[in-house]
Amino acid sequence: MNINDSIPDTTYCDKSTLYEVRKYSERILRTQLKWNIYLKSHSDKILRVYIINEDSLTKYGTCKIFREQNFIKRFDLSYEDLEKINWKIIYYSDTL
Repeated sequence: MNINDSIPDTTYCDKSTLYEVRKYSERILRTQLKWNIYLKSHSDKILRVYIINEDSLTKYGTCKIFREQNFIKRFDLSYEDLEKINWKIIYYSDTL
């Protein structure tokens, strides 16, 4: 999928909930709904995960980063993709 295919809605981006996962760490992300139900109710049925540099987030804020698509990496994952990777997303980078 092309990085320009879907730009996040930035209407309320300053009020968005971001999940922070620190370098060399793991985090289980929970939701009120089970993730499979969340994906089924989402319009395009894709979970998008954005890897954002902490310094950029502090300097520019969520809205500007999403508007300008200034993130390090984006994962677009369907339910089937998530099943294949056992619902674990692993990202390695020395730049963070």
